[in-house]
Formats: sequence, structure tokens, C-alpha cells
Amino acid sequence: MLRPVFASLLICCGSPSTNPFAPDAAPTQIDAKVTGPCPANTLCMKPFLVEPQKPVTAGRLTVVWFQGMHVSGLPSIPTDLGYDVGFTPGQDRYDIPLAQIKPPKTDAVLVCQWENNVCLHDATPNPLGFGLPVVLDDTNGNGKIDPAEITLYGNHGVGMAYLVWSQTAHPPGDETLFKYGSPTYFGDIFTQSVGAGVHAYPLVTTGSFDDKLGPPDTAMTPDLALCPSQGTSCNVAPPRLVGFANP
Repeated sequence: MLRPVFASLLICCGSPSTNPFAPDAAPTQIDAKVTGPCPANTLCMKPFLVEPQKPVTAGRLTVVWFQGMHVSGLPSIPTDLGYDVGFTPGQDRYDIPLAQIKPPKTDAVLVCQWENNVCLHDATPNPLGFGLPVVLDDTNGNGKIDPAEITLYGNHGVGMAYLVWSQTAHPPGDETLFKYGSPTYFGDIFTQSVGAGVHAYPLVTTGSFDDKLGPPDTAMTPDLALCPSQGTSCNVAPPRLVGFANP
């Protein structure tokens, strides 16, 4: 599912969190050709060329954690890089192993209850981190994406699925999300369960502009919508979730 594409679409800070799910291994480079079924615990994306008559330039395939709400005292959209490998145009599929995605390193990108500029980790519901697969440009050529190069609006590619980090698992109907039958803000986003750690979630179209999320790690191959390069006329709008102010 793609968002509308327009000629010139433009699509807080807490202390670092201690995370038991942070992987030790560095991300591996993506193979030139990918064959066979999508491996378990992997987000597999199929490229979709927004402007097929134009060649796509190389860049970096990343996962960007971002703050989905406007939080007083934080920048407009705090971001944090969770995954960063070279992006080679022309592949049949792009795979991101979930174990290689680093969880959010800062509370600033967590959606949670904020009080006095502090994210309350023990509040109900617990904090969650939301991220998107995004193709970015290494503008300074140093072989990685720096904080100043992260953007959700000037990207030259975006995957139509969400990555979510949770410190605990939430089964369907968990009161943490559906308190006494009245959904919390997370209960409005998730239609199924929430897995502990980092998981991939398909988008569920609601009939309105905003989407919800299906069950974690569903067998799927969502689109990776690609523009020729950053700053061109076909920037793709990232999918927005129900109740989110960003991206």
C-alpha cells in the first residue's frame, strides 16, 4: 500500500534506556540477489519504483525509530538509527533480519506517558518504540548515515510496514492496551498482539488516512517504494498510524 505521491511532498529528550534486547552482532551487508521464501524473523520487502522510467541511485537501507507524538520539551520529530547497511538498486527483494535491528537508544523516540520531560517506563501502558524502514542518502560519503542525514520526509525510499520495540509482550485483549474494553492509544493502533523485543507489523488499512497494525511477524512482503534519489520530485509519504501526529 502506497501513500499518495506529490510533486514536492514533505512528508524529547529523555535519558537512554537500558535494553535487554540490543543485539551484539553488526548488520550484515545485503546480498546482490535474494531467492527463496522470506526467512523467519526477517522483514522482506519488494521494491516498487515510483518513477520506473528513472534509475534508482544507491544509498543506505535503514530503520529509523521516531517519536510519533508531539511531546513538550522535545524536538519536533526526534529520531534514532536502528539499522544501517548499503542499499544496492536492482535487487528482487530487500531483507532486514530483525535480530540486527538495534532497539531505541533514547527515551526521546518512545511513545509513552511523559511527565515533567520524563518517560514513565512503569506506567500503563508501557513505552513502545515505532520505526520505519527508510532508504537514505549518505550525503557526506563516509559510509554510514549520520544523525544529520536522517529524514522521514526527504527519503528516497520507504517500506510499507512498521517495526515496533516493546519491553514486554501483550497478548490480544491485554488490559494494558484494552483497559476494561476501552482502548488506550496503543489499543487503537494494534489489532492483534504485541511481541516483546523488535518485531515487524503489517499495515491494516482502516478506510481513513491513518492505518493500524496487524499481528507481528506476519508472512508478508510489503512494498519498498523507491524514488530515483533524495530530493527529487517523487518523495514518498511514510504511512501514519491512527492517533499519531508524526511522521
